Amino acid sequence: MRKSSWQSNKYIIVAAILGSILIFAAGFLVRYLDYSITVYSQIISALILYLTAVIVFWYAKESAESNKLHLEELEAKIMPYLRLQWSKAGGCVFEIVNDGNGIALDVSFSQMVFVDNVLKSKFQIKSRPLIAPNNASSIVSVEELKEDAQGIVKIDNFNIKGYLFDKLDLAYKIKVQYKDIKDNIYEAIFVADQKYNDKFRIKSQKRVKTN
Repeated sequence: MRKSSWQSNKYIIVAAILGSILIFAAGFLVRYLDYSITVYSQIISALILYLTAVIVFWYAKESAESNKLHLEELEAKIMPYLRLQWSKAGGCVFEIVNDGNGIALDVSFSQMVFVDNVLKSKFQIKSRPLIAPNNASSIVSVEELKEDAQGIVKIDNFNIKGYLFDKLDLAYKIKVQYKDIKDNIYEAIFVADQKYNDKFRIKSQKRVKTN
């Protein structure tokens, strides 16, 4: 948010007021208390140095704040922001959507692990090289989500979508890691939740490494 004219120039205004007071005080000392012109000149020189220091400080502060605002605007333009949603399309299970302004690169997913009657099932979503802004990438069950029960069973035509839908009440988590175009690394955690239209809520999403 841009600062008001008063906020931007308050240091100059305060310095000008103080300077005027000091000039008046110096003139009073010379005129009414019989101080020499030399003392008056010294006061004026000190005042000029003071005002110069205030102006330099104000300029440096304003420049730093302006640079910070510029960097924040630039970061907002390149930052991806992901959302995971349950797919209504028949052949897809999930869709990973980039609602941010920047490209999401090297999008990788954590493994989902379930245990049914001591039998462990693992599901792994394949990584994406990139997801463009305001675009979605569909996660197709037959092509990507392979059910692997302790390395013994691997069935392509298994109804993975129905299986995972039934597991939504377990509030399972899917962790996603990705980068922006400056190689900053982000991490998002999605939790299955039937109360949301997407069937997933965003537990957290933040930058974990800055380059």
